[in-house]
Parts: sequence; structure tokens; C-alpha cells
Amino acid sequence: MKRNILFLLIFFFLSSLLISEVNLEEHLQKDNISTYIKEGIRFVPLDDLAATLGAQLSFGISEGRAYLFYQNHQISLIAGCNDILVDGKKRRIEPPPQFLEGEGIFVVPLAPMKEILDGLEVLVPSEAEKEKISPSIEGALTPSSNSGSKKIIVLDPGHGGRDPGAIGEYGLREKDVNLDIALRLNNLLGKRKELVVLMTRKEDKELGSNSKEDLAQRIKFANEKKASLFLSIHTNSARYNRWDADGFETYCPRSKEIDENNNLKNEADLGVIIRELNEGYVLKESERLASFIQEELSKRLIIPNRGVKRKNYYVLKYTQMPSVLVEIGFICNPNIEANLRDPHVREVIAETIYKSIIRYFQE
Repeated sequence: MKRNILFLLIFFFLSSLLISEVNLEEHLQKDNISTYIKEGIRFVPLDDLAATLGAQLSFGISEGRAYLFYQNHQISLIAGCNDILVDGKKRRIEPPPQFLEGEGIFVVPLAPMKEILDGLEVLVPSEAEKEKISPSIEGALTPSSNSGSKKIIVLDPGHGGRDPGAIGEYGLREKDVNLDIALRLNNLLGKRKELVVLMTRKEDKELGSNSKEDLAQRIKFANEKKASLFLSIHTNSARYNRWDADGFETYCPRSKEIDENNNLKNEADLGVIIRELNEGYVLKESERLASFIQEELSKRLIIPNRGVKRKNYYVLKYTQMPSVLVEIGFICNPNIEANLRDPHVREVIAETIYKSIIRYFQE
């Protein structure tokens, strides 16, 4: 009897560690990701691939090097090199990753990359873990008024802990810049009595054991708090760490979705919620806030305004409220890196985003 019980326990444990094949074709089509054909081979932009997988992406100081962090796996790639590292082990990819000079895009061959990803052990959440992203039906459509008439704002400083994000030529880490600006913004917004300000992290730490879990926890936090607004703060980096990359940009979601592991049993209800999220105020309000941020930053920053862009970054796609991700400057540009070290510059950026948020709620 004891042996049977032990067998069942082992069976159920192993069943929660199934290997999940990555259906890239389905995801890329679903997210409307463009692919590039070169000499008959399909290539996909690495940043779009990372966003689709919910993975983290960093560009190293060495020219043309990129790091993809997918769950508990790390893949290191170099443009023009057939040898890549998968969890520290050398693998060969044919053709090699490439940097498209005209487009300014780092791309990888789709079919070989899919083969590599399909060979990775990807944890499928057990029933007990399915709550990580899953929203309740009550909070899926509109921001909550649990705090009376106060608006709930969730600030999300990107990266943290073991994930430094992008790193400048002279060692400035994106995670530190993101956190410092978010804390300054938190102090400014906290003075407004009509606002409740929450942060996904207030110190240098990651929120999960791997990149997917880290992003899931940020999403779960915002959804559970039934935020009125989600703002993710990042510092940009260019492929090849181009020293002349310059400008600021703000992203809003192309579409919204509810994680497939949701608690809704009625598919009709789920369909209504997704339709409301995509056709209602959420996407329009996300774009409106992104526009305000770009307008205000352009008044204070003497660098190019790269505009508002639509992209389904994981934290934008699965948060059920207006959401934006702001890239405040290219840390790979030595001049911008030097400016971002200046506390006064960080305060100006925080003040500018603060003005954008106040405009958003007042206009």
C-alpha cells in the first residue's frame, strides 16, 4: 500500500514537469509578427521572439551579442556566428543569426531556432500554479474601485536581481536606472491624495525563479490589485550595442488576452471579456497614455522622439488595464549612459512621466 502511494506521488510530481513544445508558428501568427525571407530562409526578429515567448532579452557589451532568457534557460547568440550557447553548451545553428543593417534588427532563423527551443524542458504549471496569471472574472473588464474613488497605479521597474537588463559601455545597469526612476516617480505620485501607487519591486530583486515566472508575477500583481494603470519602466539598448543609437519611445499593446490557464469555465464569458478588452477603452487608453508620455518627454529631453509603438510585450498583453512600457533612452550610447548616471536627469524623467500620468487622468 505504501509503495502504491509513493508511486502515485512520484507520478503526480512528474506530471507537473512535462516538456512543452513551443508552437512558434501559432504564436507568431497570433501576435502578427513579421518574418524576413533571406535566400529562401525565414528569419524572425529576436526581440519579437522574446516578447512572444515571454522571455527576457539582453544585449551584451560585446558587439553583436545577445542573450535570451527563457524560463530557466539561457541562450547566447552572436550575429554572423554559427556557434551558440544553450545553457552553457555549444550548439550549431545554420544559418547564423544576423543583423539587418538597413532595418536595425537582430534576426534569427525560424526553423533552427524552433528546433532548439523544442528541445528545452519547459515547465508546464500544475493546477496549484495556474493562478499565477489567471484573473478573476470580476476584475477582468474594468479597473476596480476598491479604494473608493482613488485610482490605483502599478509602477513596474523592469528587470532586477540576477537579471541586470541592458548594460552600458561603462557598466551602468538598466535594472538600477529603472528602479531609481520608478522610486522617484512613486514619491511624486504618492503626494496625490486621489492616487494609490504600488510597485512590483522596491529593491534589487527578481520576482520569480526564471524569466517567465518573473513576468507572470508582475502581471499577477497588477491584475490582483485591479489597477487602473500599469506602467513598466525600461532603458533601451540597440542591436550590436550601437553607440549612436538614440531617442526615447513608448509601447502600448496591439491586443489584450487572458492567460489560457484562466479560471473561467464558460468559454462564452471568456470570449466576451477578450472582445471587450480589445474593442473597448483598454487599448485606446493605453495609446492615449503613451502619447502623453512621448509629448511630455519631448519637452524635456533633447534626444529624438521615436514615437508611440504597438507591441505585445508580455506585461502589456496580459495585464487587464491600460498599460504602457516606456524606454527612456539608449544605455548603449555612452553619452546617454553618462546622463542617466546623473540624479538630476533621473528626477527630470520622473517628473515628466508624472505630468503625463496626471494629464491622462485629468484630460
